[in-house]
Amino acid sequence: MKIRVKGARENNLRDVDAEFGDGLTVVTGVSGSGKTSLIFETIYHESRRRFQEVYEFGRASQRFTPADVDEITGLGPAVAVGQNLLNRNPNSTVATASGLHPFLRLLYARFGVRKCRECGELLSVQTVDEIVDSIGEAQRISVPLLIDAIGSHRTLLEMLSEEFGDENIIVDGEKYEGKGLDASQNHSIELVLSDLKSGTDPQTLRELVERAGALGATTIITESGRQKISYSTSTVCWRCGTWFSDLKTTHFHQHCPSCNGEGCPECGDTGLPPEAASVIWAGYGFKELQELGVDDALEVFKDNQIQSRRLQLEFTKRLEALKKVGLGYIQLNRPSPTLSRGESQRVRLAVALTSRLEDVLHVLDEPTIGQHPHDVARLIPAFRELKGPVIFVEHDRVAAAMADHAVDIGPGAGAHGGEIVFTGSPSDLWGSDTVTGRYFSLRERAREAERRPQADTFIKIYGATKHNLKGIDVRIPHGRLTAVTGVSGSGKSTLVEDVLVESLKGEPEGCEEVTNPLKAVMVDQSPIGRNPRSIPATYTKLSDIIRDHYAEETGLSSSHFSFNRPEGACPTCNGMGALEMKMRYLPSAWVKCHDCIGRRFKDEVLEAFITFNGERLSVADFYDLSVEEAYARIENTEMDPKRKGKALGLLKALLDIGLGYLGLGQPSPTLSGGESQRVKLAKHLGRGKLSDKLIVLDEPSTGLHPQDINGLLMSLNSLVDRGATVLIVEHNTDIIRASDWVIDLGPGAGPNGGEVIYMG
Repeated sequence: MKIRVKGARENNLRDVDAEFGDGLTVVTGVSGSGKTSLIFETIYHESRRRFQEVYEFGRASQRFTPADVDEITGLGPAVAVGQNLLNRNPNSTVATASGLHPFLRLLYARFGVRKCRECGELLSVQTVDEIVDSIGEAQRISVPLLIDAIGSHRTLLEMLSEEFGDENIIVDGEKYEGKGLDASQNHSIELVLSDLKSGTDPQTLRELVERAGALGATTIITESGRQKISYSTSTVCWRCGTWFSDLKTTHFHQHCPSCNGEGCPECGDTGLPPEAASVIWAGYGFKELQELGVDDALEVFKDNQIQSRRLQLEFTKRLEALKKVGLGYIQLNRPSPTLSRGESQRVRLAVALTSRLEDVLHVLDEPTIGQHPHDVARLIPAFRELKGPVIFVEHDRVAAAMADHAVDIGPGAGAHGGEIVFTGSPSDLWGSDTVTGRYFSLRERAREAERRPQADTFIKIYGATKHNLKGIDVRIPHGRLTAVTGVSGSGKSTLVEDVLVESLKGEPEGCEEVTNPLKAVMVDQSPIGRNPRSIPATYTKLSDIIRDHYAEETGLSSSHFSFNRPEGACPTCNGMGALEMKMRYLPSAWVKCHDCIGRRFKDEVLEAFITFNGERLSVADFYDLSVEEAYARIENTEMDPKRKGKALGLLKALLDIGLGYLGLGQPSPTLSGGESQRVKLAKHLGRGKLSDKLIVLDEPSTGLHPQDINGLLMSLNSLVDRGATVLIVEHNTDIIRASDWVIDLGPGAGPNGGEVIYMG
């Protein structure tokens, strides 16, 4: 069934009508054209709102504000996979985020084998059925009846001799010869239930195991060739008699009491409590198995069958999903906060691939971010395994070409966009005269700047060995634009962030030495704010200038024009513009404040107007402007020259870096990773001396249409021209082409990477 949208007017959309069918639909357009407004803030928002209305029916609570649209038909449940980062808790890992961890705990608790803490003997507690299934082709089956017990044990020996014969009784490791035992000594007695030449059938094995139980034996020992295995139906070590508690899944979710999970000799550096520390499965401890990469872990589960078919299926299904989305190189114990936005997004995508839900709309926001062109071609086919239609916003031409349908929004950004300028097949989009069509068909490309001459001095890294880096030496020229490239997982972020940036803070980290250092400034893609109280205007300090100007013109205090101060904030939402709606069993959601209607301020403040370029605006009206609109109004308004110059400088930096469409009052959590990074970068564009700075950026092209690459390159080159050394991790070929120096890592991912393939 097709999804039909009529009259969408959210943000800059201009009464948009659109239609989305089955298969893969790519939505393209210049940055700020309205893609997110249509796909996420209209279609996905309405799906979530409708679900919430049913789910919360009858509850007196806030409601999601309906999207500004006339009608949406054919819309069912939707799942969104955005660019937001995974859990920032350092205890969260790839295994927990992908849903593998609960199954790992169950695997080790149910099928793991542990060692006795006293004698080191392997221990396991199993049912009769499990023991019968496990014995297989055993050639000898015996049961220990007494272990180091004092006495002559005459009655027991007479009973065993009469029923089983002396030849099947083992006393103190030797065959019993019918002689009495010294009552003052400790003795061990073992009974051989069966000596078999070539194994036996399951029914006979069951009878033998049940006979052992009737004798009071809790342990069965099988021998096959040189292999000796013990099975137990109770929590007692058969060799030394040490009692051990039942193993539970919760034991693998707790910390060692001696080190609180940090690792110590007491727990064997596992961080686990004593009950779980010595448990192994397939030769791996609980911690060791999670140190494997996805590819290696998948091979382990394929080579070792689990007695639970359901459990085996869950592991192979989830690991194969991670591999399909290009995360085969990533370790299962990798902390979630260390993942890039692209890796975080692909972990969530892998979870969606394992879902049993069908006919669900999947909405993806730039799923190829962080992917080398080589990896993109392998990622998109995985989308076809999602059980339902897929709509994905994308700027990558390789990914767009693999879709079934294309919708292009434009023609420009912000007020200049909001219209559908093309619908059809990707091949027809390539031939169209839209901005996207011209850039995707390479009829237009980013301008290539003239390369600077080779630098005289370099930052030099010697013997980098962190993670998968193989003792590499790297040179980064001072005062130049350097791009670090390579396939996903080749070691780029490890080299730049974990080795170089960390080493520049003090002592060498993950390498032997770093020479000719500079002060590192990391401009990452983390959010510029954690809740709706943060907006671009407050982050860039533009709000300070605007508050002072409004106070001067209206006679109110500057505090009145701050939604972070009680003098100006709406008392209902405390200046947030939104209220947190807690939903049972679901994550909380933010809904527009019903008193200030999302305006953040008190009525007294909202009624204070001043004129910008002939237009009367309240402070809330001003924050509703885009960067481009605010620049035009301030430029043509009389105000304090110093204040005006500073405001225009801040706005010009945002304009130059391609953020002219960005709303000054847009809540920071709604900014993409690329937008957050470029807002941070704009702050550096307005600063003074940069010759002692190394500015590091991770994929600054994230979220940018090919047309917008020119603006980004201008900003990066502006930093270099002012003396900065700029180092970027990048996959965009236009930016790599325009760099002064390239360091390519590879040749593969994970253990197959970590080498310098090219430098120059």
